[in-house]
Amino acid sequence: MTRFIRRVSKQIIVGGYRFFSTPTGLEDVSRYPQLLATLLEDPTWTEDDIKKLAGLNLLRVFAKVEQVRDEWHRAAVLPVEKISPPDNSACVYGAS
Repeated sequence: MTRFIRRVSKQIIVGGYRFFSTPTGLEDVSRYPQLLATLLEDPTWTEDDIKKLAGLNLLRVFAKVEQVRDEWHRAAVLPVEKISPPDNSACVYGAS
């Protein structure tokens, strides 16, 4: 199972992977503590690998997203949903 998790985890970019079939022993998130304990016993897994698998990458990405949000807010950059097309535009998004 740990080899399977290693292979699948290489596809995890931002903390999520959808299994098309659930591996035995990973029926739901209540099994994560056992999974992480098993991986800690496997010498091919480092503590950093396990932290990434457990969501550290996701937290890192969200921290960067919040940093950019704050920088854009200070620079008065409007979110795309608040920007209107020019008056002479053929864009009809949101038109009734």
